[in-house]
Amino acid sequence: PDGTYTLQAMPQSSTTVTSSTVTITVIGGQLQTPGSANILLGAPNVTGQVTGGSNVIPFTSINVFDNTTNQYLNNIFANTDQNGNYGISLPAGSYTLTARAPFNGSTTLGAGSATVIVPTSGTVVTNITLPASNVTGTVKDSGANAIGNSFIEVRNDATQQDLPNAFASTNFSGAFGLSLPDGTYD
Repeated sequence: PDGTYTLQAMPQSSTTVTSSTVTITVIGGQLQTPGSANILLGAPNVTGQVTGGSNVIPFTSINVFDNTTNQYLNNIFANTDQNGNYGISLPAGSYTLTARAPFNGSTTLGAGSATVIVPTSGTVVTNITLPASNVTGTVKDSGANAIGNSFIEVRNDATQQDLPNAFASTNFSGAFGLSLPDGTYD
């Protein structure tokens, strides 16, 4: 339908280009502005590597939390390449980058975070280390069958808030691992 739309290109597992957007207008079923829907990808200003134990963590995602607004940045994320390297472009500010444990549902590693202060110019290297799991378990249905590819979130009982950097995915056998600080959780 007619309207103004924002298109976003999000390259997967790149350390040399980052996501970018273009705004277009469609009238009468035809693209009006800017005349084409070409999207120029940006250069990263934050780069680094994700590791866990003595291993690099390939093909995992990194979420971005804005420490000033106390909100996750929707549609701004990075993925590591085959060597655990990532690149992302962020405006100047303070952020917490959180890397997930490997998507195969690692039971030995939890999500890891690092704080980065992004300057108005230049690049910053911020490496993220995934900690060892201190909580492991298995997701099963009522018939005791393991449920793979489930997402695990953690809620702090004292604050009734989701723990922003504590999540995991189950592997094909339903097993998962988390790294949590001391506390009582649902």
